[in-house]
Amino acid sequence: MVSRGTTQQSSAPYNRRIVLDVIRRQGSISRKEIVDLVSLSPQTVANITNDLETIGLIVARRSTGAKSRANRRSPLSSMRMPATRSA
Repeated sequence: MVSRGTTQQSSAPYNRRIVLDVIRRQGSISRKEIVDLVSLSPQTVANITNDLETIGLIVARRSTGAKSRANRRSPLSSMRMPATRSA
């Protein structure tokens, strides 16, 4: 069962854990699919996934081809947990 996120500002750590858990369980998943599963706004999921990507907890794969409107980066096609290295 997937938990639902909350919208209160003080629940940001909870929402981050929910999104990270969905990515971990699903393997490769799009932002749209995350939005549908956890009932958070698309902007909230985008902010969380950007933060998780910045700190290296997830790896985003962007769709190839033309750039999106206003010459921005291509939209994410899926996210996954990074491969772990064995020593």
